[in-house]
Amino acid sequence: MNANWLKTMADYYEEYRPYMISAPVCFSENNLFDKIQSLEFISLIGSGAAAIKAGYPLMCNAANLAFKKEIFFETGRDDIKNEPFSGDDTFLMFAISNKYKGKISFLKSKDAIVTTQPQQSIKDFFNQRIRWTSKVKSYSNYYVQCIGILLFLFNAMILFTGLASLFTKAFFYLFLMQVSAKMIIDFIFLLRLTRFFRKRKILLLFIPVEFLHVFYILIVSLLSFSKKYQWKERNIKV
Repeated sequence: MNANWLKTMADYYEEYRPYMISAPVCFSENNLFDKIQSLEFISLIGSGAAAIKAGYPLMCNAANLAFKKEIFFETGRDDIKNEPFSGDDTFLMFAISNKYKGKISFLKSKDAIVTTQPQQSIKDFFNQRIRWTSKVKSYSNYYVQCIGILLFLFNAMILFTGLASLFTKAFFYLFLMQVSAKMIIDFIFLLRLTRFFRKRKILLLFIPVEFLHVFYILIVSLLSFSKKYQWKERNIKV
């Protein structure tokens, strides 16, 4: 965090008095793999911020999170449905959101940005994303599960029409429409996010990452139903 981080968080709390503050997180970048992760990760941060603003929290990141101690104890153990090794930040967010509607805020400020390390290998990256995605089926907020299902189906449809277009011309036009809609919406969204995080250069990776994203969503979604994954060099069974 930078020198103004604590003051920025405290000033925001004093002005708006939220029960939980979610704030922006980005990755440091030392190589191509870091840049690819960074582009994907800020899209998650942006999605989480937009969902909080809309009043339907989807995600938060414990790397940059603040909440009232009294509210933590008021939610009670029974309200924070926690998995054995992961997810306490998100489960706490849902517990607060369910009890205190509108009391979660996202602090959009460059002075509130926290920088952390990306995953060092593809294996670690997928294990982390599988761990995150596997928690969705434990959420009591069903709109989160519905969004996850729609995201999977949309990307599955792109893959299906892409393969079908190799055999039928009609599917090619449908595939082109789907890909174009996805790329336009994602680019506009990421253009604003990369400007905020001062990371416009990683948009040069946008096109290849967009095509990889379809396969990534499908693979991670399917693997999230696995009963085990690795986390911090430990084999976790759920």
